[in-house]
Amino acid sequence: MRPDEVLPPGSQGKRHFGVVLPWREWEQLERALHDADIRLLAAPEVTLEGTPQEQAKLYLADPSHNVIEIKAYRGVAAVLGYECD
Repeated sequence: MRPDEVLPPGSQGKRHFGVVLPWREWEQLERALHDADIRLLAAPEVTLEGTPQEQAKLYLADPSHNVIEIKAYRGVAAVLGYECD
């Protein structure tokens, strides 16, 4: 890793690491991060509500300012083609 080459969060664009969690686990993690006063890069959001592609996402940064996206899909099979337990 070369931390001096990592762009600040606002300049990173779509360069990020992401993980998809089951919806309930995403909700639990979001609450835990909120309760622990973990600084997020933006407010958690739910988009495409009421559609098969409905998704929840939040962004935070690791100590080197790499952006981490944590998301969940309401209809995992509709988006990814398989179920996530």
